[in-house]
Amino acid sequence: MYRSHGLYVPTHRPLPVSSVKADIKAAIRDTRAPSTAPFRLTKALLTIGFLLTAAAIAASLS
Repeated sequence: MYRSHGLYVPTHRPLPVSSVKADIKAAIRDTRAPSTAPFRLTKALLTIGFLLTAAAIAASLS
């Protein structure tokens, strides 16, 4: 049984309707904070890299 975002993802056997409805209700009631961007660290590292590259180019031109 695999679950994704609190909802049942069917594999080879269907679940009873009551179980699927319970999963949907649980997902709707879920009050967790929204997840952060999945590539937040990557974006930060790329930004730092671009800034360092820009600083190196500016230093070499002056």
